[in-house]
Amino acid sequence: MQIGNGASPTTITLSQAMVDNGGVVVIVFWNSFQGYALYAEWVPIESPPASIKSTNPSSLSESNLNGATVTVELSGSTFDSDVAASDFEITGAPSGATVTVSSVTRDSSETDEAELTLSYTGDFDEAFSLGVKAKAGGHTGSSDLDTGTVRVAATVETAAAKPTGLSAAAGNRGAVLTWTDPGDPTITGWEYQYKLTSDMNWPTGWTTVSGSGAGTTMATVTGLTNDIGYDFRVRALRTRAPASEASDSASATPVVEPEASITSPSS
Repeated sequence: MQIGNGASPTTITLSQAMVDNGGVVVIVFWNSFQGYALYAEWVPIESPPASIKSTNPSSLSESNLNGATVTVELSGSTFDSDVAASDFEITGAPSGATVTVSSVTRDSSETDEAELTLSYTGDFDEAFSLGVKAKAGGHTGSSDLDTGTVRVAATVETAAAKPTGLSAAAGNRGAVLTWTDPGDPTITGWEYQYKLTSDMNWPTGWTTVSGSGAGTTMATVTGLTNDIGYDFRVRALRTRAPASEASDSASATPVVEPEASITSPSS
């Protein structure tokens, strides 16, 4: 390698040993009254692990992801005695969930293996695959998981019990709905739906409106048109589960509320 002003270049020779050992030459030079000055230094770099492999759990879900363990092997390398959870990164978790390594356990007889204990926070409602990376620490650099990602399946709950006893009372441009709580303690809220009575496009004709929490069994649906018939229904909600079967429908026709009349007493 040569540097210089062209008339009197300076040649720097890299030895094969420097290259084989991952060395780098750092060069600093600047223009002065005397021409070019030069400073060179060889800095050794640790090579990243060639690959990282994992022993996959047979099944993981939201219910057992905390405390699950994954055994990793860094091929062609030996774990340092002070390898820690912070030396590893878990990748691939979906939005809403964070998966981390909470601890690392090593068998002294397995110098290139470590057992990672996982933990997670948040919530997820889809299956996803995790990866493992070795970060700076005991091993400079990182390497993607190259065999068998860890498959994690979402925990999908069954639907809550359906509401019963729905009734609808007409109001001005709306209706008041009341229903009976089926007594399911897993219910977290309610979803209300309506459609024109004349609309035979079932079930796609239903419009869903904002729901409410589990602590009520009454709701007011607004924004309707007076003198037109509507059908209503309610569905129960629970976390990470489809909405319940809909209640039996109830009908009402919004109307303009009549003005109160005042009758003068007879003299």
